[in-house]
Amino acid sequence: SVVKNDVTKEDFAKKYNIEYSEKYTYVGIIGRFDHVKGHEIFIRGAAEALKKNENLRFILAGEGPLKGDLENLAKELGISEKVHFIGFLDNIYSFINFIDINYFMWFLYKE
Repeated sequence: SVVKNDVTKEDFAKKYNIEYSEKYTYVGIIGRFDHVKGHEIFIRGAAEALKKNENLRFILAGEGPLKGDLENLAKELGISEKVHFIGFLDNIYSFINFIDINYFMWFLYKE
């Protein structure tokens, strides 16, 4: 497959050390790692989804103060091998074209 700017899915996966296979469904989220962005919900949802389908892979693009906490949560849930933190993106289009499902979390945050 070829994505925008002639970056293949295979090349994108290699650049970010993600195992690529057409058998996998890639679910992605882009955003600053901050509580209001819903990344914890994304990771907890990933753990639940993986109970039903082991061929899912989850990609988190971004940076922020909660990165360590989110990585630890993935480890605690036993899914860290299927969750990839790829950092800041220099080409957002290649990410969007790589993933199969783009996750959006829209809600009003209240403490």
